[in-house]
Amino acid sequence: MSRKFIVYIALAFASLSARGAVADLLAAFDSKPTVEHANAYFAALDKEGFTDSRVTFRADTPADTLKLQVWYWAAEYLNDAQRYADARRYGERALPLARAGGDKTLYGDCLNILAVVCVRLGDFAPAVGYAKACNDLDRATGDADKISSSLNTLAGIYMASRQPEEARKYILEAIAFSRRADNPARQAVLFGLASEVYRSLGLGDSALYFSEQALALEQRLGRNDKVAVRRAQMADALISLGRTDEAARQLLAAIPQLRADGNTHSLAIACNQMGDVCLGSGKDAEAAKYYAEALDIFLAQHDLYNESHSRKGLYNALRKSDPQAAMAHNDRYNQLRDSLYDRETGELLSQYAARYGNERLQDENESLRRSRWLWIGGLLGLLALLAFATWMRSRRRVHALRKALAIAQAATARPAATETEGGQGGAPHAATVSPQREVPSEAPAAVPTDADILQSVADAVADGMQSGQTDVASIAARLDITAATLRRRVWAAAHQTPKNYITALQMQHAAHLLTASPTLSMREVARACGFEEPSNFVRVFKRVYGVTPSRYIAAQVCPGEGRQE
Repeated sequence: MSRKFIVYIALAFASLSARGAVADLLAAFDSKPTVEHANAYFAALDKEGFTDSRVTFRADTPADTLKLQVWYWAAEYLNDAQRYADARRYGERALPLARAGGDKTLYGDCLNILAVVCVRLGDFAPAVGYAKACNDLDRATGDADKISSSLNTLAGIYMASRQPEEARKYILEAIAFSRRADNPARQAVLFGLASEVYRSLGLGDSALYFSEQALALEQRLGRNDKVAVRRAQMADALISLGRTDEAARQLLAAIPQLRADGNTHSLAIACNQMGDVCLGSGKDAEAAKYYAEALDIFLAQHDLYNESHSRKGLYNALRKSDPQAAMAHNDRYNQLRDSLYDRETGELLSQYAARYGNERLQDENESLRRSRWLWIGGLLGLLALLAFATWMRSRRRVHALRKALAIAQAATARPAATETEGGQGGAPHAATVSPQREVPSEAPAAVPTDADILQSVADAVADGMQSGQTDVASIAARLDITAATLRRRVWAAAHQTPKNYITALQMQHAAHLLTASPTLSMREVARACGFEEPSNFVRVFKRVYGVTPSRYIAAQVCPGEGRQE
């Protein structure tokens, strides 16, 4: 056993007592799922820093709600602890409760964590099933960021199952959606995976391009831990192009940072790469050290695929200096190579790939049929619309004037009220989402612009956040329109669903509160943004900004700080 592996074991034992306490509390909840046991479990997670804020449940919380929250977070926690089989067990227990509860966001989170842990367990067929169901759910919401996230998971699964051609379909679509969502953190992750995909396809120039894009984004975001990961990905692309000197420089910069961050999996992959570079330049003894360090980590993580890379490298590095040890590594490498993937798994994944292509064809056919009916309907309704338009024009002008006046009054009145409340030391008023606008004393009778429509929705949301009524129906009622009309107008103005736009306003206000009033508790911030439960608020905030609220505050104070994925 190497010294480095002993260090890794010592670090693991340092946190053993804390993890043991969490495990005991989880077992206590399983035997008796009460509010007291649930609160104790989340208190332990909060103490360990796993959750962003303390989650507590009221005495009248339904049992199924307790089980769903505890079991879902248990799956997340156990995945983080690399106890993948246990994480899968709890994720599968939470999944039907999330489906029955109707919370599509949490249901999607359950599907996603199950896809991830199944990949870690090498069970690729169900991993694809979970990831595909999560992607279908995300597509139904129209949320570009969520869609790009679940497509990224699918691409990662196909990469893990050595099907880079299928992975390329998903990763390119994911990048397209991430650009619509304008999420740089997500784009950096996607570019990094795209680099690995193109490297596997033997397209080194494309792999290098994507790795350079990923590195530039991480450096701009100040996420130093992820900069090290992207350097390792860039080194992989450079190695494929024969530019080993440049690859060595990237790896020598990445490996110390990965060690410091405790990112053992990425560290081991980088050590394998450095071993390849040293081996190619005739530095066999140095290569053997890097391969051995990687092997210790992969053995501890039960990562058979990457273990095979380390074994093969050690065979080549030790052939001259220690032939007996080299042959032992070669024997183990051959065992791994023959047993990693079976025929059934490959066939099942191919079926999913075919299904993906068939669904795309069906979508295109359905779109064509709809467009034809719309064209026929347009011709039949044209004469009626021409007659109707004259009558509607005068009514729209009157309605537009009243609406413009109402918006102007609301926009000029709220900032003053907000300033008064802030001066009394209370939480900032929700209306700070909507900045004051200057309007002429006599508003012209004009049809509302897209900006006017979005401003009216923003004002309604600002009011609704104070009472926790931010659902689509409540906002529509505040605007005195139907939910269907609200959906149509917001989509026409911003190409977003009302739910997504409302959530964006809530998160915009949340970001303002976190920076302007850092003394507020997470529960107070959540309530001020219209969220009943802080845990739900934290989950949504992290989806939008890519970091938890506490990390967001830290980034404003210390811009160089980043987060780990």
